[in-house]
Amino acid sequence: MSATIEPSATLHEAPPSSPSAAKPRLRLQFLDGLRGLSALYVAIYHVCHSRAAMSPIWVHATNWTRFGHYGVDVFIVLSGYCLMMPVARAADGRMRKGSLDFFRRRARRLLPTYYAALAATLLLIVISCRMKHSHGFVDGEGLPVFAAGNLLSHVLLYYNVTRWCGSINGVLWSVATEWQIYFFFPFFLLPIWRRFGAWTAIVAGFALGLVPHYALPQAYRADQAYLWLLGLFALGMAGASLVHSVRESDQRLRDRVPWGVLAIVLSAAFWATITLLPARWRSVLGWETDALMGAATFSFVVYCACCATHPHGHRPAILRLLENRWTVLLGGFSYSLYLMHLPIEWMWQPLTRKLHIFGNALYAFEWLVALPSAVMVSYLFYLAVERHFVNNSEPTKTISSAAS
Repeated sequence: MSATIEPSATLHEAPPSSPSAAKPRLRLQFLDGLRGLSALYVAIYHVCHSRAAMSPIWVHATNWTRFGHYGVDVFIVLSGYCLMMPVARAADGRMRKGSLDFFRRRARRLLPTYYAALAATLLLIVISCRMKHSHGFVDGEGLPVFAAGNLLSHVLLYYNVTRWCGSINGVLWSVATEWQIYFFFPFFLLPIWRRFGAWTAIVAGFALGLVPHYALPQAYRADQAYLWLLGLFALGMAGASLVHSVRESDQRLRDRVPWGVLAIVLSAAFWATITLLPARWRSVLGWETDALMGAATFSFVVYCACCATHPHGHRPAILRLLENRWTVLLGGFSYSLYLMHLPIEWMWQPLTRKLHIFGNALYAFEWLVALPSAVMVSYLFYLAVERHFVNNSEPTKTISSAAS
């Protein structure tokens, strides 16, 4: 996703002398690494998908690759954390340049790369002749790809609540959802956070996000937009508030809770829920498993952030892994990887069908050829497009295990 690193403060940094005093941007490198690994996991989920024709042993061995949806939960929590960092550090708890500047920066960071990826996807659909019929190109549900309603909904980013959701590129649904969440951040979640605190903002985020789920019939397609991710965004905000806020209540809670242990417990509960519960019970779960994954991610991020920002704290192995140069590099182009990996995988399908590659051989091909090519081409897409819209104009202070 497009969760980008925004200005922030370290755990022990003194508050500014005035509400408007500016500090250098803080780059917590483990956030880049976590975002990069999450994007890679989503790509593995989509690209290496041919498990049905494999032997049972390989199906069980690769069982861990089939939960790609929850990578989006990680992105949303990280987005809330990163965008809340400059607010949490501010003496007055407000955006330094106001809401209009926030939307300007978000639009510049998110939209040009999105539109370029959308155009590239449409081009690849034509080149690969994907789903071409006598009456034109259609998606998996038989809907016309180049219909005016389809294109318009993608240009205006409201396709996630229409029948066109997933029509052009199945992974794009979360981009529209995140874009919509941005409008609730300054006008809904932040006022609640300032007045009532982070935990009330979390409850309000879930409550508002779940209204369409419980109030609207299925015909309105509200669930396909996963609007309850607003609550996960609020969880990310709470994490930034705990780590970077100068409020005494936040600092006490941050220091008293064993966040690493809590992250392990919540992660175990999440994994047990999605793997051990009977299928008939799992089928009725939706926002509940997203919330559990969001809570586990929130606890893990707080734990890592406390370790990374403490000048003499313990540097656990997981933190060093996330700050590795290769995982950080992967995080740098994770948005491009997320947007482009699926269309790139499409390009290999005609070849595998022509060569009659199926079963275990197809799965090996996807791991050894399709996935590396998706990562490589996504990086080239980043160099050609995305990197021109990353904000590098402000002074930056990088925090990592090596630098701390």
